[in-house]
Amino acid sequence: MAETGLTLDPLGNEVWMPDETKFVEKFVGSYVRVLVALPEYILLSKALKAPVKNKKLIRDYLALGPSQIFLDLANKYEIDLEQFLD
Repeated sequence: MAETGLTLDPLGNEVWMPDETKFVEKFVGSYVRVLVALPEYILLSKALKAPVKNKKLIRDYLALGPSQIFLDLANKYEIDLEQFLD
C-alpha cells in the first residue's frame, strides 16, 4: 500500500471505536481489505478518549456544525461537549 501513499498505523490496535462505527471500503486486494471509519466516529473516539490532546480539533469541528450522528453519539457516550468550548 506504500505505493498508494497509505500505511498501516502501528498503534491502530490501541484505538477505541464505538461499536456502531460505520466504515467506507478504500481498498480490496488479494490478502487485505482496507476500511476507513467515517469522520464522526473518529472524532467521537478522540473526544471521549483523548479530549485534552484533541481539544482544538473537536472545537473546530463543533464550530463548523457537527452532524446529528456525532451529537447523538456524544449524548449516548455522555461526552460533555462544553469542555471543548472554553
